[in-house]
Amino acid sequence: MKIKSQLTKYLLGLPLLMLCFHGARAQGDPLRSLPFLTFPIEGTHGEDYIIPFYVDWGLGLEVLDHACGNKTYDGHQGTDFLIRSFAAMDEGVAVLAAEAGEVIALVDSLFDREKTVDPSRGFGNYIAIKHANGYYTYYAHLAKNSTLVNVGDSVEQGQPIAKVGSSGNSSDPHLHFELWWDSLQLVDPFGGTCGNALSLWLEELPYDTSFSVWTSGLTHLFPELDTLREEPLRRYSFHGEDDYIAYWSILYGVRKGDVFRIEWFDPEGFLWFSFDYEAGQDAWYFYYWSYIDMPPAEKGGNWVVKVSRNGLWMDEIGFVVETQNANHPHQQAPQFTISPNPSKNFT
Repeated sequence: MKIKSQLTKYLLGLPLLMLCFHGARAQGDPLRSLPFLTFPIEGTHGEDYIIPFYVDWGLGLEVLDHACGNKTYDGHQGTDFLIRSFAAMDEGVAVLAAEAGEVIALVDSLFDREKTVDPSRGFGNYIAIKHANGYYTYYAHLAKNSTLVNVGDSVEQGQPIAKVGSSGNSSDPHLHFELWWDSLQLVDPFGGTCGNALSLWLEELPYDTSFSVWTSGLTHLFPELDTLREEPLRRYSFHGEDDYIAYWSILYGVRKGDVFRIEWFDPEGFLWFSFDYEAGQDAWYFYYWSYIDMPPAEKGGNWVVKVSRNGLWMDEIGFVVETQNANHPHQQAPQFTISPNPSKNFT
């Protein structure tokens, strides 16, 4: 089993310094290897949430997940269940108890819309549960004032206990889940060639490296990373008071060497602007956006923006440019921006 010795732990609401090392192995009760966990978040994988980062099994600075891939980052001690955006967070996504047990610690009062990394903030809002089989589970970065339990409460497996948030050392809304044996040894609940031989999940999700457009849209707002994190309202028509037409998307499963091409077509079907981008690294959660200045009035009508990956169309959105936009003359420099994989933004 994946274990790291822990000198201090988040207990009684006090986020203390954590020191750990790789390589130790669990000893003791063989029943500890039997599956007993259910997934700690509501929804469907690939639709409502994804898992961009698992426990890091690498030695030293090596990055290695349980399946011998790189869906982790150096020193990552848990599993991240990432939801789509802050808009999805605001709708409310339930955190579920992965096994029956007793609530032994929680924090519920901290700001929950963090967008920058700060290790000093630790787990932020979190819940710790002690289980009868000697394991402890930790549920971190929860939404403020969302906990549905109190210290000392008994919970059932699958019971809602809080909501997903972005408190503590977090840049995007997600649940950080950790499993510990006797609250002293970190355990990776997933099984794989480069990890534990057996999984501790009752029904383990397949290890997913597939590519997908999770969500996309158009907006009149100048595209910035925080705009995408909030998931802007979608627009399908643009007029003279708009300065920009921006395409945005949230992708997962981007691989190094993938070539993305975005093309904007005017009402006559002529290519207005295009741009190619080659991914420089694997990216399991990826923000991609491009914008053009508002076209001149004579270009009013039905437009289309298309995006391809490695020569295959992955997304297409039609929209209308209204003709009453003479105050916005065409500029010859449509813009394109790509955000690098925020792999260091989760804890």
